[in-house]
Amino acid sequence: AAIDTFAGFHGFPLNPVVVDKKLKEKLQAAGKVDPAVFRKTYNVSAVPKTGKQNIQAIAQFQGQYVDDKDLADFCTQYDAGSTCKISKYVGQNEQQPGIESMLDTEYIMSLSNEAETWVYSYPNFDFCADLGTFGSDVTGESTFPYSISISYGSQKIDYCSKTITTRLSDDIP
Repeated sequence: AAIDTFAGFHGFPLNPVVVDKKLKEKLQAAGKVDPAVFRKTYNVSAVPKTGKQNIQAIAQFQGQYVDDKDLADFCTQYDAGSTCKISKYVGQNEQQPGIESMLDTEYIMSLSNEAETWVYSYPNFDFCADLGTFGSDVTGESTFPYSISISYGSQKIDYCSKTITTRLSDDIP
């Protein structure tokens, strides 16, 4: 197993932005960005299936969970063109759905052209240790996802200990 890219922003945004009331109203009036907007903008609907097994995944941390019913409702509401069913859960997926996990799952699945989707779930609140466990779980699979969405992290540089950072750097070729 090989990972091509493991990236993220550190220290972003640099300065907090204050949005005045008129700008906020203008931004809200611009409309929603839903799966149809993505499909049209990036011509995703024209992407043919390859016939090869393609696996994608999301990773959820710190008490975030996916709700299968919410996911199905989203896909029905926005005509996702996908069954929007999770193929495999690694770890526990329970309690209330979380905003981050639901957004990742809804959008990755609604644009996936029926790609198999896995969810890696880590309910603890030790993000850095769980990130290390996640890395081991992914690289330990004989078959693994080609695309993984993670919407977590910290704005703080050096958030994770040097031990975890080194372990992740060493484990990922």
